[in-house]
Amino acid sequence: MNVNFRPPAQAELVAGAGQRAAARQAPPLAGPRRAVPSISGLIAFEATARYLSFSHAARELTLTQGAVSKRVRQLESVLGVALLTRSRHKVVLTEAGRHYLNDVRRLLGEIQAATQSLQAGSRRPTITLAAPSEITTYWLMPRLGDFYARYPEITVNLVCARTTDDAWQPADCECAIQCVEETAGVAWDEVLFEEELVPVATPQFLADNPVDTPAGLLEARLILQNSPHDAWYQWFAVHGLSVDGRLNGNRHDCLSLVLEAALNGHGVALAPVQAVRDLIDQERLRTIVNTRLATDRTYVLTIHPAFAEHTSVRRFQHWIAGMADRQQ
Repeated sequence: MNVNFRPPAQAELVAGAGQRAAARQAPPLAGPRRAVPSISGLIAFEATARYLSFSHAARELTLTQGAVSKRVRQLESVLGVALLTRSRHKVVLTEAGRHYLNDVRRLLGEIQAATQSLQAGSRRPTITLAAPSEITTYWLMPRLGDFYARYPEITVNLVCARTTDDAWQPADCECAIQCVEETAGVAWDEVLFEEELVPVATPQFLADNPVDTPAGLLEARLILQNSPHDAWYQWFAVHGLSVDGRLNGNRHDCLSLVLEAALNGHGVALAPVQAVRDLIDQERLRTIVNTRLATDRTYVLTIHPAFAEHTSVRRFQHWIAGMADRQQ
């Protein structure tokens, strides 16, 4: 027998009975938790809705397509509402899914912003921008000082990435700069500038290898970029010159390497005007045959829907649009 046991007083019995009755009337804790969907399900739904593709969402989230589909189905099970209609070839948002998507994007954006602030140890707003390395290195970086002078409270982190035409954007980046074809059907938030290419080389290379005509460039040492259709062929065609066979020259994987090769005197590069304008002004590169080749590609700014209404993102969008206007 427990000698420390003390029979409850009448008041305690009454109070205990009241508490038990209240507990019976209150909803169990498990109920509200079951009504709150998992973050992973919301993220899977947002990515799938943005691309209208489980496979695209799976690539972004580094999951299997089946795992993404399963998370969305679990979310729909919790909600008791179908968010997507699925067929063999496409995914379509339901009416409920379209309405729910706006709230999900807003909430995910708030969670992301709060998490970034906590990790940074302050409430300082931070923007992460993904962009091709030639744009971040040769166009954006020299101009970011102006943004910091205007908005010293905002931090901008840059991620060099090769973008594609299929609405590519990392999930953890608020913004991205893409170079897209006009027919690609990519939705963007701001057009920055159309792609125009010019041939450039160092003054020393041109002193050692004099060339000042389109025909002369056929015999010059060119710097080529790996791509399905090298732009040099288009440039020569615009000038009425046919290229027999393959062009000879150094070949590199991306435009930033092409520009570095040109800056190191390896030959003549064909580069976007915006990427080389500062280098030309600094006399590190010189234009040869000052004829621009207008392509069907455009540099655009896309904003992750979850961050579209953030003040810091809007300020960055307004600033970078103004910077691009000055380059026209």
